[in-house]
Amino acid sequence: MLLTKKKDEKKENRVENEVKSRHVVVPKAEVYKGEASITLRVELPGVTKEDVQVMIENNILTIEGKAKNFKDEKFTKVYQEFYQRDYKRAFELTTEVEEEKIEAKVEDGVLNLSLPLKKPETKTIEIK
Repeated sequence: MLLTKKKDEKKENRVENEVKSRHVVVPKAEVYKGEASITLRVELPGVTKEDVQVMIENNILTIEGKAKNFKDEKFTKVYQEFYQRDYKRAFELTTEVEEEKIEAKVEDGVLNLSLPLKKPETKTIEIK
């Protein structure tokens, strides 16, 4: 698999505790592989493009987002089931991608990432 969920038990336990204490949700995701790129779709309901971050560090792709509560001074809240929610998910990149060419778009509560694959380098080895 080209993207894998990060498997670090200490970090996993820390993230699990963080999820319990801060209402952080691990969003659902889909991964597709094409010849030239990987497409990653992550469900982030209620998150706008201004409230999502995508970072890559040490081959770990991390997605974080915040869904805000509806607020309007003209209305008084009488019932609530939607709560401000943080989203966080990390993937380990097992394939080289061209980080500077990654494209991201949020549409209808889904983050779509296009991760272009690096072309394999062919090296000629001199025979002595």
